[in-house]
Amino acid sequence: MHLSSAGLRRPGLRLQLALALAVAVALPSSTLASSHRHSDRTRAGQHQLRRKAARGRKHARFSHRSPSAFSGAFVGAFGPPSGGVPGPSVAQFNRETYRFSTSWPMAQETARYQYIVLQSNQYSLVPALHALNPGLKILVYQAVIYTNSNAPSYMPTVTACTAYHADLVAHPNWFLHDQYGRIVSSSYSPTALVMDAGNPAYQVQCAVGATAMAKQYGFDGVFWDVVTGRLDWAVARGLTVPEYPTQASWVAAITSALDYIAPALRRQGLISIGNIAGTPSVAAWEQWAGVLDGVEEESWTDGGRGPVQQLPAWRNKLAELAWTQANGKYEMVHSYSGSEAANTYGLAAMMLVASGGASYSTSNTNYTSNENWFPEYSLAQQLGAPAGPYAVLRNGVYERAFANGIVLVNPSAGQIPGFWLGGGIYSGSGVSSASSVSMAPTSGLILVKVG
Repeated sequence: MHLSSAGLRRPGLRLQLALALAVAVALPSSTLASSHRHSDRTRAGQHQLRRKAARGRKHARFSHRSPSAFSGAFVGAFGPPSGGVPGPSVAQFNRETYRFSTSWPMAQETARYQYIVLQSNQYSLVPALHALNPGLKILVYQAVIYTNSNAPSYMPTVTACTAYHADLVAHPNWFLHDQYGRIVSSSYSPTALVMDAGNPAYQVQCAVGATAMAKQYGFDGVFWDVVTGRLDWAVARGLTVPEYPTQASWVAAITSALDYIAPALRRQGLISIGNIAGTPSVAAWEQWAGVLDGVEEESWTDGGRGPVQQLPAWRNKLAELAWTQANGKYEMVHSYSGSEAANTYGLAAMMLVASGGASYSTSNTNYTSNENWFPEYSLAQQLGAPAGPYAVLRNGVYERAFANGIVLVNPSAGQIPGFWLGGGIYSGSGVSSASSVSMAPTSGLILVKVG
């Protein structure tokens, strides 16, 4: 979660929600299906999210990557690369929910996802979800730099890897303090206290606590939130932390924490995926992503103010996704978009470089009830394996061919006039039996070849 006064996203929305739901009682197994009202095109909670959502790119480092770092080939012809190969689709999906409900049959629900993130007090869902889809990876949410003073007594580490009350008594030096000597809390919640991520003893207990939680309830790993290189994003404005007077000192602390925690969990057979933000350089991002098993890009094509705002980061984001795919890391991508068109754009963008190690979030407008499943999602799964890397056409459209179709992305604020699709006939994304298409600004098309 990343939002700053300059419009950059920083920790807040997900953490605020997780803390609010932390005191909820654990759900019984009978709550697997809920009558909560939402459909394939739901907008549940959209307006609430829009008021609270942070607005922008997680870190300003748009010019660090050169075109040579991209996986795609720049070509001068209109039309997709020819051919295709049989194989599995790269269209994978994830869901992040901290108050699980679904109106779909549970077998259908679980079959749609490769990853689901739950809050720990929903542990009773884990066995049933695994039984329906043994290949599903279920991660427990943990905030790596916060503890929660409002956690319920029956589960004191419901959103954090250490227990507030025990820490306060036995390990007061694990808490960070501001320039006035007070324990630092998040600006988003006074119950979220900031911990010293660079303290070796804290790192050990964090790994122990998260491992115990995951192992006890059958989770496959941990989703680490607030993996941020910007301590000023994590504390209230106007406060400083003498223990970490510079960004470099805090980045070193987070690096140290990840270097200990992720391998510790891996030795126990657990996955670590981190919501990375605020890294000062490409090298730092790759270092963090390298020690983890995967990352989340939470503002993939929309950080809350629409997709145009994310365009300066377009090439960087593709390059980061290409890096994770090339280096055996999983990437979860998430966009704060409620519309079918905006999420088609986000999914198509992911499919430009995905190679089976990335998934698109269906929890777009809130992390509780929202669960979008648009027609393009099922269509994308019909495309089969990619024929090769993406290409960039003369008109600026990015395209990638698949065994059974193509995806097209216009990552610009301008309209793309009609252009030829290279000889095939395609349908999908509002297009029917077309040999040419035009594209709206910041849009994507997922098209199946029909002739």
